[in-house]
Amino acid sequence: MSSPFYEISKQVSDEFLQSIAFIDDEASYSESKDAHRLNAQQVTQMFAASNKICSIYKVTAPEDIENTVTLSKKCDVTVLDWRINVKGDLDDDSQDEEADDDDDIRGKFASDLIKRLFQERTEKLKLILVYTAENDFDRIIDQIKEALSEIEITPTENGFSLSHGNYRIAVYGKATLKGRRLKKEVEERLLEYSELPGKVVAEFTNISHGLLKNLALKAMSVIRENTYSIVETFSDDLDPSFLAHKALLPAPNDASDQILEIMGSEIKSLLLTNNIADSISNETIKHYIESTLPDQEFDFDVPSKEKFETVEIPETVTREDLVTFTKRGIEQVLVPKDAPGSESQLFSEVVGKTLTKLYLHGEIVEIDSNRKLAMLTSVKSNYNDAYLPILTLGTVVYYSKEYWVCITPKCDCTRIKKNRDLLFAPLKAVTPEDSFDFILKSGESYQYFKVNYSIHQTRFFKLKGNADGAVQGVRDKEKILLKGESQLEWLGELKSDFAQSIANNFSAQLARVGMDHSEWLRRS
Repeated sequence: MSSPFYEISKQVSDEFLQSIAFIDDEASYSESKDAHRLNAQQVTQMFAASNKICSIYKVTAPEDIENTVTLSKKCDVTVLDWRINVKGDLDDDSQDEEADDDDDIRGKFASDLIKRLFQERTEKLKLILVYTAENDFDRIIDQIKEALSEIEITPTENGFSLSHGNYRIAVYGKATLKGRRLKKEVEERLLEYSELPGKVVAEFTNISHGLLKNLALKAMSVIRENTYSIVETFSDDLDPSFLAHKALLPAPNDASDQILEIMGSEIKSLLLTNNIADSISNETIKHYIESTLPDQEFDFDVPSKEKFETVEIPETVTREDLVTFTKRGIEQVLVPKDAPGSESQLFSEVVGKTLTKLYLHGEIVEIDSNRKLAMLTSVKSNYNDAYLPILTLGTVVYYSKEYWVCITPKCDCTRIKKNRDLLFAPLKAVTPEDSFDFILKSGESYQYFKVNYSIHQTRFFKLKGNADGAVQGVRDKEKILLKGESQLEWLGELKSDFAQSIANNFSAQLARVGMDHSEWLRRS
């Protein structure tokens, strides 16, 4: 029986999924008693009734692999026949269940396509359904695993499903297999055409459901549904004023970055006005906790318990307590209003080091979860490895065995005609056990940094602008360099508000007033 949270996730997935691609060599719009035939008319009607676009690609030759890869990458879900005859040299009788393995080409095209999809973009959320009239599901799973092993991928197997990263492959049988002698577990996976849309949504939910994943999918659904509203916001009657604005700027290319920021803010407004935060409402969070955590008591290991006199810290907490903490706030629940400020501050410090692990489930690791969220709040994500960054406020670099962050105002990081001295503040690389301000990820490892606010240790680097007046990174093997009199290795970029807070802290240091009071007055 599915949980309330799973049903919520299914609804989110159902709203998100738009395009389904069927790849088959025997797709037809005519009726047929052939067990392997796919009735394209009925399939497209069933998905149309569930508000989804269904495309049918009939494979006729080995060269179709390129088109099917392209189509599969564009679609949300790929439904793939297992027995695809692209050679045209085998008839139905020669491909019965008793065919010799050496002469059997069943699964060759399908497994090659699956392998290609994994090679093309393994980080993409992708569901592949094998929908077949073959009845040897074990053999199908083994053949897919063998194909993936050729590209050094070892998926996790669960029944007739395989998972790896954001990919899921599930095997189901066509209803034409009904009436044959089948294993019980195979018989339970036979689907009528009318059952396909619901099963596609359910299987997609298996790789997409999660509290923040649901939020992200909901956001993308809203953007998809309102694409033309956003397009109309930037309608062609704005083009003349945009061109005039660009022409009037001292550095015309700055207009590109500015309009992108405006476009981003419009998308944010779209999400806010469509209430997508309902996907992480208190009620949804309650269902999430109930579906991921067992109904039991959990040890509440808070450090320094002996130092608390007015704050009563329980030895254990229940699942219901964890729900309450997320709804009201743990400090509001456990810290009395009349508690001394020192105890309130201590509780705030120590509980932050232990709370995450109470919400852990499955294979999620506490430190990984905390690091990932910390980076999302402070470091800009890069979704394109080919992108060459531009130096700006918040850029983090490495030079001569030392780390630095740019604290030069954004406007001074552009419009650089030749060379310019740009101000950087020192960073100290620390361990996870130390106090740190932000985290960067390099490959599979993480680096922890503490900002050094000492004014006399700041440094100017003279860097060279390009034709557009910006200091743009240059790829040098595995590194990205910012060049000038010095060559700085680009490591990452802090989010604008986070970087501005660092710059403001330096400004506060510069604004300190040196005053000569009497010592009696200063110490009073």
